Amino acid sequence: MYFFYGCDSPQEISKDNNPPSVKIMSHETGSKISQIANFKIKADDDNGIKFVEILINNTITIEAKKNDSLYFAHWNTTSYPDDQYLVKAKTADDDLNITFSDSILLEVDNSSSYPQPQNIKSIEYDQDEMTISWDQSQEIDLLSYEILVSNSYNGLKTSFANIFDTTNSPQLITNDYNPAVEKFYWLKVIDSFYFNSIGNGYRLIDDYPRPSFLSPIVEEDSLVFLMWTSNADSDFVSYSLYMSYQQNMENSIILFSTSNRSDTIFSFPRVTSKQYINLKTKDYWGLETNSNTEILDLGMPPVIISISVPDTLKVLELELDNQFDINANVTDEDGLNNISTVVFKTFANYPDSTILDTAYFLLYDDGGLDNSFYSGDSLKGDGIYSNQISLDPNISPGVYKWIFSAKDFDDRVSQPKEAIVVIQ
Repeated sequence: MYFFYGCDSPQEISKDNNPPSVKIMSHETGSKISQIANFKIKADDDNGIKFVEILINNTITIEAKKNDSLYFAHWNTTSYPDDQYLVKAKTADDDLNITFSDSILLEVDNSSSYPQPQNIKSIEYDQDEMTISWDQSQEIDLLSYEILVSNSYNGLKTSFANIFDTTNSPQLITNDYNPAVEKFYWLKVIDSFYFNSIGNGYRLIDDYPRPSFLSPIVEEDSLVFLMWTSNADSDFVSYSLYMSYQQNMENSIILFSTSNRSDTIFSFPRVTSKQYINLKTKDYWGLETNSNTEILDLGMPPVIISISVPDTLKVLELELDNQFDINANVTDEDGLNNISTVVFKTFANYPDSTILDTAYFLLYDDGGLDNSFYSGDSLKGDGIYSNQISLDPNISPGVYKWIFSAKDFDDRVSQPKEAIVVIQ
């Protein structure tokens, strides 16, 4: 039996020591780049390329992808400061032979990449909602809008709302608002690279209510009448009348309040002490304005001490054209010379009596010296006011009320004094 042995040496695999070639084709030193920089790289090797990369300042690595015979890499520069960067390509073949391209110096400049700033066009509101409007941005890569808000123009801006509405008429409708508190609003425009710009601030503060004008105080029949102009604001809420002993209206009391804008008159019994009165107009947002202040200084009015009238008049006597003496004894703390007029009115004392049934007569303290008629007064300036009157003989019998009042030159009116006269 024969055995034969053979021993062949293993075939040695030769290593490729020839490095690949690589070159950046898309940019030259000194070029400016912004947003997304697209690199085109050419890499060749006899035995095949394992990878191609872009190196930024030797620290940032971006992988390149092959497309046909070239390699492409994309560098998003938007998160990097505007500055100069050293860029080169790196490649390796299947034997891990590595080659670096020549370095190029590129300048990142995103200063013109920011969207055009825009301003808020209008802010409108009512008692239910507020609408913020602006024009559509013309940015091609628009992503969204953001509304910012602050309590002051130079204060800290905080986010109020994000809006992804890119239609022709973008707007924000909200019920989170109080125009009685001053606020500033801004529009931020944001593009797809998150570059953003902010327009000018829009100040929002509700106008105070238009103040009403409080008319001079009128006193009539022992009542004080207050009147004022109506408020026409859409957000009107109320009027409130205040009265105080002090001119600055401290420690004031409220006389009257109403939510009806048409209520523009109020009356109350006369007071003898000096008072200050003004009107506050309030709107829906709680803002208030004051009217002018009127002074109520009526002092003491004249006093009718006594009156002298007949208790009963007969129609038969009236037909005889008799005149009847009417007298009123009046005084005034500022002197008898301060008494301006004394008058009485007469009307039938029944519920459906109207103003047409009322007749007025003046009394005089003239001593009967008036040449045009004889008042029946006996002594001028003694405070006794008189007149001789004749009644229509066709007057209807019944019970009549005669009411006397006196007024001084300060427009202060006395308490009325009444008498009941029966006409038979």
